[in-house]
Parts: sequence; C-alpha cells; structure tokens
Amino acid sequence: MAVNNTTVIDRDPIRAISSLKEQPGADILRYGVGPLSRALMAEGLLDELRLWVHPFLLGAGTSDDLLYLPGSSGSFTLVESTTLPSGVVILTFAAKREQDGQ
Repeated sequence: MAVNNTTVIDRDPIRAISSLKEQPGADILRYGVGPLSRALMAEGLLDELRLWVHPFLLGAGTSDDLLYLPGSSGSFTLVESTTLPSGVVILTFAAKREQDGQ
C-alpha cells in the first residue's frame, strides 16, 4: 500500500526492501534502531546510518536496545557530523562495500 511517498510493507520486510532497492527512485528511509535495522544491516541493505547522540540519558534500557548485538554485522565510515544548538550530535555513516576495498 502506498500513501503519498510512503509504502507500508505488510510482508517479509527483507524481501520487500531488497525488491524496492532494485527499482529506480529516491532513497528508502528507515527511522529507529532495533531488530529490523539489525536485519537490514546483516543483509547489506543499509546504505547509510544516522545516529542522533543526545547529551543526556533518561530512563532505563535493556540489551535489546543496543544497535550492535552479537551476530550483527556492518562496517560503516563516518561521512558527516552535525552538532545542533541543543547539543545533539548527528553522525552520518556510509556503509562500506566490498568494492570499496574494505
């Protein structure tokens, strides 16, 4: 189902995203970190990773909240960093590919 520029994936997300990446068009955007991000990384479907680092910690978390868990794979290169007036730092990483010599 597509609404404006949004596609809701209602089937296997890895197969659906692999299919979308083969089509011409704009970037595919994924917000958030969790099992889907780790699965995309493991399948080599994550081209860019943006981490927002906030200058404070609030609440509690579990090991499931971590981006990299045992079994996760991905190699990235920092391509940009932006510091917002609030102190939040946005780190943008590009995925390293085998053809990059990495």
